[in-house]
Amino acid sequence: MPIQLPTPRTHDRSRHTSGSSLAATAVLLVGASACCALVWTLPAPLVLPAIGVLATLAAALAALIAWLTTRQPAPAVTFWDVAGALTLIGIVATLLSEPELVLPFLDNQRTE
Repeated sequence: MPIQLPTPRTHDRSRHTSGSSLAATAVLLVGASACCALVWTLPAPLVLPAIGVLATLAAALAALIAWLTTRQPAPAVTFWDVAGALTLIGIVATLLSEPELVLPFLDNQRTE
């Protein structure tokens, strides 16, 4: 008698959309548009520090959402994963920015 292996079922993602995934999508779209606005409006030396601050604040928001909505460990990407990734992005963006380029810009802002 041959062995019958179960075939995996395809999942319809539209049926399983929850409020948290819609909130994550909205936060992602708002964050991406804020980063684009930063790139277009700020001087070049201030873009990376601003993105670092924005990513750190978004990571704090994602961690708060994860803490409030955590039920059980999930096999998929969770808000904790998003918070960790945003923290990493914020730290790397801040480390890559050069403070020597930002200080003259801030000094000019004070004198005007």
